[in-house]
Amino acid sequence: MLQKTVQIVESEGFSLVHAIVDSVWVGKRGAEEADYLGLADRIQSELGLPVSFEGRYRWVVFLPSKVRPGLPALNKYYGAFADGRVKCRGIEVRRGDVPAFIRRCQSSIISHLAEAKNSQELLRLIPGAIQILGDYLEVLRGRRVDFSDLLVQKRLSRDPSEYVQNSLQSIAAKQLTDEGLEINSGESVAFLIVDGDNPIPERRVLARELVNNDLRYDLAKYEAMLLNAAANILSPLGYDIHRIKRMLEPQDQASIDYFNQG
Repeated sequence: MLQKTVQIVESEGFSLVHAIVDSVWVGKRGAEEADYLGLADRIQSELGLPVSFEGRYRWVVFLPSKVRPGLPALNKYYGAFADGRVKCRGIEVRRGDVPAFIRRCQSSIISHLAEAKNSQELLRLIPGAIQILGDYLEVLRGRRVDFSDLLVQKRLSRDPSEYVQNSLQSIAAKQLTDEGLEINSGESVAFLIVDGDNPIPERRVLARELVNNDLRYDLAKYEAMLLNAAANILSPLGYDIHRIKRMLEPQDQASIDYFNQG
């Protein structure tokens, strides 16, 4: 079926950009919305498949696959439609187990990049995206983040007593059961990372219900989360975590220009 779809796409003068199970991205220089709608109608009529036109992108970034390096992931991407709307799939901003502060930072970066009208402008906006990340890091390092925005939420795959390894969610769940609460497999627990590398497991996290204002969060762990979330979406554009870290260091203008050039 995909092979026939590709044949129809190419016969209409479009190029296939990317395809997954439920989506096909195509491109054609100078094409208007009517051209894409016509292509969708032809695919639907010839293959008998329900096809809808989602929209025309200014640009879209596909994240690399972890299973097949060098190829784009099937369900991890973000992009901006022609009208400025943003679509994200499979990245931190869409994941419920990622702290709100991390998701908000990634969303701010993508919203900034969405101002680009094309891929060339997108690359020129990256230094501004790095600055947004730097602003979030400054707030985090200044410990000005509310605990509720740093909570990690994980679903339990088994009852707390059945865990052998000390995963962070199992530690938090056992803390709650020690307080007399009933926690079962399939439920979610939220917790704050307070000392992620502590040799004593019980001191690595604290369940949400036990958090108080006297606690200090594990700055290194949350900083790593923030940097990884930024690198995850910027690495396909040539900005991996090492380059991002270098750009965040105090530098003179000549150094900044050097790193921006790659």
